[in-house]
Amino acid sequence: MESGVIDTIFVIHGIRDMRKNVTVVMDEDTARWVRIRAAEEDVSVSAFLGRILRREREKAEGYAVAMERFMAREPRPLSPENGPLPTREEIHER
Repeated sequence: MESGVIDTIFVIHGIRDMRKNVTVVMDEDTARWVRIRAAEEDVSVSAFLGRILRREREKAEGYAVAMERFMAREPRPLSPENGPLPTREEIHER
């Protein structure tokens, strides 16, 4: 090796593409609608559908988390023991 020369080995690690290809079958009217909507947002049909599906998944997961949190709470009585139950209006007062 010459003086002042550094021998460097570069290692390139491939980054896995986490996206997956799927085939979607839809009627012609829906296909036309989705092509137009994707074009309006300046994205591909694939990207447009991916966004919609991701939002739906996040909503579903958010609902499940909220339901788990709600169900984990301790129940509380609506009225004192042997007391009258609140009216519908009282329950829904804000």
